[in-house]
Amino acid sequence: MVLDKWVSDASKLAESLPSNTVVADRVRFLLDNLVSRSVEADINYFDSVHPGTTHLVSESSVLVIGKSQLQKSTTSLGRMAMRLPGVAFVAQGNNVPSVLALAEYSPDKPLGNAATLLHEVEHLTEKEAGLFRPGLSEPFATANLGSRERRAYRLNTDTLLALDGSDFNRYLESWPVSFNVTEQEGSQSAEITFHDIECPTPTHETFAYDMWREGGESRQFLQSIGRMGALEQVTINLSPYLTNYLAGSLDVGASNTTPVV
Repeated sequence: MVLDKWVSDASKLAESLPSNTVVADRVRFLLDNLVSRSVEADINYFDSVHPGTTHLVSESSVLVIGKSQLQKSTTSLGRMAMRLPGVAFVAQGNNVPSVLALAEYSPDKPLGNAATLLHEVEHLTEKEAGLFRPGLSEPFATANLGSRERRAYRLNTDTLLALDGSDFNRYLESWPVSFNVTEQEGSQSAEITFHDIECPTPTHETFAYDMWREGGESRQFLQSIGRMGALEQVTINLSPYLTNYLAGSLDVGASNTTPVV
């Protein structure tokens, strides 16, 4: 099964969270919800006009497939799997099941696996939360993407804050980032630039450091978590729309500027 080992890693991480906390309850809910809705799929499901497994699938289901397998599909989802970076992604649409595509499982990256899965599962709840809004024009589409990414990354930062406490908070506070706000005649714009070519090293003997030590995709994802956490800290007094826009245009190695509003 594609999903089982990923869920196992996330469940082990959940066991390390302080009990009776909001983030612990959220993680357990997301994992239980994912398992109950999941249907393993293969390339034949997506390439078939009349899939033989239709009776197993409802709009509320989550189709789980290996990303490398999906890349062989001639469908738009197959092209998406070829184009999108990272080890996992979620695809959603109106009146169709959601799709969770996962890379081949890496047993030497349990913390990276857990953090990635939880991030993607939070994305899977966007329909229910009213955040899935296709068809928006720019810049509203970018701001909407930013609000969804902020929500998903908040689960990651809340998890690491619960596990590492002040160590992780200091890690975010020391992130190499420049942030400037410009106000003129009642209008406001902002610019954020990250200076971390590589993921900064967390404090030793923390979960963040153990994730960093896994290297590869785990370290890359920790860098993304750190950047979004740093963005949340420096934009605390910025309007939600501008913060969402910056988050939606976040790009490794790039300087991101909001529109003037």
